[in-house]
Amino acid sequence: MKRIMIQKELRIAQRTLDVWGREAQVKKATEECVELASALLHDTGSDLAMRDKVIHEMVDVGIMLDQLALIYIVDPRELAIKRAMVFDRLERLLDLGVHLDKDAGVGGTM
Repeated sequence: MKRIMIQKELRIAQRTLDVWGREAQVKKATEECVELASALLHDTGSDLAMRDKVIHEMVDVGIMLDQLALIYIVDPRELAIKRAMVFDRLERLLDLGVHLDKDAGVGGTM
């Protein structure tokens, strides 16, 4: 899924930072990530209401990631390069037949 901020989103994200400030938005980003994590932990896979909650939290986290990109002055190309590197590493693990602990996942600890 590609995430490119359109001009309206960029303007609103910058305005949000201007009004509420860096520290508040970094804290808000953390809170949104926790809310997504909580929704995922409570998802049993069969509850449509929980699916909607997960989607809502994914959107919130996506918006906060956009703001973090502004805060930390991250070029979208840099993100794309790093994302490709992580997927390359994941593919190598899959090709090698590496099986991770089911509770460990494949996040930043690959």
